[in-house]
Amino acid sequence: MVRKSKKSSKLLSTRKYMTVNKRAGLVFAGIVSLILGWILWEGVLTIEQSIAILLYIAGALKILWGLFWK
Repeated sequence: MVRKSKKSSKLLSTRKYMTVNKRAGLVFAGIVSLILGWILWEGVLTIEQSIAILLYIAGALKILWGLFWK
């Protein structure tokens, strides 16, 4: 039987929550992705529009993840 120390169990329990810095980083990355997507969307090229759509989706998901992840 392997015993876990109190320190290791405390570290394991705190790692499942996202810190404020990680949330802020995700929101910032999401905003940057949305801005890049908007810039590419203005180019009106098919390849750029497909990349822009992916950036919009990624940006929105990062913002939502950063705001609502617990």
